[in-house]
Amino acid sequence: MTAIYIVLSLGVLVGLYFILPYWPRNYLRRKFLRAIKESGFVCLTFDDGPNPESTPEILDLLEELDVKATFFLTGRNIQKHPELYQDIIKHDHEVGEHGYRHVHPWGCLPFSAVKDLIRGSTAIKEENRGKNSFWLRLPYGKLNLITLCYVLLYRRKLAFWNVDPRDYLPQTPEQLSASVLTHFKGGSVILLHETSLHTNESTKGNLVAIKMIVQEIQKRGYTFATVSQAIRE
Repeated sequence: MTAIYIVLSLGVLVGLYFILPYWPRNYLRRKFLRAIKESGFVCLTFDDGPNPESTPEILDLLEELDVKATFFLTGRNIQKHPELYQDIIKHDHEVGEHGYRHVHPWGCLPFSAVKDLIRGSTAIKEENRGKNSFWLRLPYGKLNLITLCYVLLYRRKLAFWNVDPRDYLPQTPEQLSASVLTHFKGGSVILLHETSLHTNESTKGNLVAIKMIVQEIQKRGYTFATVSQAIRE
């Protein structure tokens, strides 16, 4: 009987730790995406930067296309490349948090994930004249019980997405752009990444795809905005 109670107790703890955050996370996601949808804007977002191999080229491309985006940056990369952080700000793009090392909240010790989020917030605050960023995009979009408590206690505003072309996988520019254009609509949040897990050629291909995506969306009559701009509308 003792063994049964232990197993049941462990099951309850696991359920609370992993499963309980599922419902509030989904509620916050629906609320966020509903607000973006009502705005009618399209939000172009980039995760995992800044990166010296891609960030400058992305900024140049966005300036050419006259588009403002939201960059969700990791604290570790901000500390490595503070000048790129400042370049993003100078180009009038929006910056949000994406943790410090981009750890998965289900694959680390209970308090490690929340410590990572706090370190990421601190890194941005140090580069942003003592101000916190408004938006937090959770690594992998996941919560555990401890990170849920952090989000609720500090009233963090979570940013999600509803178009994910998985640009970190090997794809041609045509495949990547088709994946986005097939699923997007007014009020979409497009998830892209500043870094590539493969070759530099893949990063170059992503730049070509971004241009194709933006130009086609603009041709269809939609307007791009940062996350905060869309939410305000």
